[in-house]
Amino acid sequence: MSTFSFQAPPPAPGRDGPSGPTNAAPTSPGTTAPAEGPPGRGDATSNPMMLLMVLLPVLLLMMTMRGQNKKQKQVESSLKTGDTVVTSSGMIGKVTEMTELRVKIEIAPGVSVRMLKSAITGIDAGEAKPDPSKDAPAKDKAQEKKA
Repeated sequence: MSTFSFQAPPPAPGRDGPSGPTNAAPTSPGTTAPAEGPPGRGDATSNPMMLLMVLLPVLLLMMTMRGQNKKQKQVESSLKTGDTVVTSSGMIGKVTEMTELRVKIEIAPGVSVRMLKSAITGIDAGEAKPDPSKDAPAKDKAQEKKA
């Protein structure tokens, strides 16, 4: 019966042993040896490129949120009773009552719901009505062909 023994591979050329060459200079008593590791590699916070990669998206996100908050405050301040509004859930209704934080919206005759002002995304412009002047030339041409 044979026994299996594991041997470590020989060190690579130019290396003294498994931990690599030792560059440690002799130290005098009372002094400490220099920190080991490759030169020029510090922690991640000392790298300006890494810092830029973290701060840039954070600043972009903050600027985007600031613009959205400004727009929402503007919509809330311009609301008045009788406006037709669109909510964040997609409901369209008419403002019947307002308090500091809440609004009562009539979504159908006799059906009112209370919701927060922050749930209103904007004032409804209504459906675009077709311009009768655009249809007039087409009707005139159709009548001319009949005549």
